Amino acid sequence: MSIIGLIMGGIGLITLSDNRSMLLVRVGISILLIGIMTVITNIIISTYIKQQTPIEFQGRISATTSTLASIMSPIGSPIGIIIYGYTFAHLSPTVIYIYSGLIISTISLISKAKKHAQL
Repeated sequence: MSIIGLIMGGIGLITLSDNRSMLLVRVGISILLIGIMTVITNIIISTYIKQQTPIEFQGRISATTSTLASIMSPIGSPIGIIIYGYTFAHLSPTVIYIYSGLIISTISLISKAKKHAQL
């Protein structure tokens, strides 16, 4: 997840460049990288959950995870659209992307530190 945060912050830094002709290509490549990293992260999380769950509970855990994802997607997406729509209307996209990247990276690093502290 911290890589996704770094890419998100990188999008903000890309928007600072004076060369606007390649801006769309650079942002497109960055978004493609975010998509790839999201898929990789989902695979890692799914594998971890399956490894840590006893075989007799895997169906229940899988169903619960899928149900929660199905419920949260229609709820989370409009909330994110409202929040980002408001911030894009009032702030520079550069600032938004950089801070979003910093927040994602910080949350990722904190959760990683907590996980290592529990071991």
